[in-house]
Amino acid sequence: MYRILYGTHILLAMCVALPLSAANTDLRHPLDPLTWQEHWGVLEILRAAGKVDDKTRFTRLALREPPKAAVWSWHRGQGPSRAAFAVIKQGARTYEATIGLDDQRLVSWTERSGVQSAWLEEEFDEAVHEEVKKHPDVIAALRRRGITDRTFVDCSGGPPGYLALPEQEGKRVAYVGCELPAGVRNVWARQIEGLIIVFAVNEKKVLQVIDKGVVPVPKTRADYDEASAGGFAAPAVMTLLLATVHALFGTYALSGAGVIPRLPLLIAAL
Repeated sequence: MYRILYGTHILLAMCVALPLSAANTDLRHPLDPLTWQEHWGVLEILRAAGKVDDKTRFTRLALREPPKAAVWSWHRGQGPSRAAFAVIKQGARTYEATIGLDDQRLVSWTERSGVQSAWLEEEFDEAVHEEVKKHPDVIAALRRRGITDRTFVDCSGGPPGYLALPEQEGKRVAYVGCELPAGVRNVWARQIEGLIIVFAVNEKKVLQVIDKGVVPVPKTRADYDEASAGGFAAPAVMTLLLATVHALFGTYALSGAGVIPRLPLLIAAL
């Protein structure tokens, strides 16, 4: 099972190969994006070349744009030459691949060292959640906050960017925060503040637990649908609208020549 473009599951065992020439019949221009048939073609070519397994993740799969001269000289009815470009994560390694779709072959396969591919959907949650929650320092930090049942504690992380810290060099690092979302829709109101976990995603290892002090988890509900808010009064909505317009456009927006007199037109345009 493979994840394509941030987590789309594809079962190659169910694939039925189609002639890629059939995929080109609906193309209108050399810069048209890859068709779904061409996506399947890429997978088949890479599988035949022995380049995919159950750890394969695609962080980019797109058209390899042809040279500009070929685009300028193209005319309708002429079949454009087609190739795909992929960025592939295999475990901790990153590869770039060019796949020829006309002759159905792997043109190039190059490992890129010292780089990190785009963040995957699974890395925000699945790759960090359980490993973080069972770390003894995290358990202790939660206990200091009165949280002893971790059943509904939810932890997720994302890349912080490059911080030039020696201990993070060469690692795929996530900065992880946790929340206690039980009973609410808007989980952002239930963050466990002051607790940050530095996590190495490829190694599935906690590098550091930063505890800046106990901050009580808010008990308030922050759901903004009409039912949770007890209904929306028209004057309150107008007050909010005016405040928003003022914040965006300044005092002039509220003048006779400003935005407010034109609100009916703006709303109609939306």
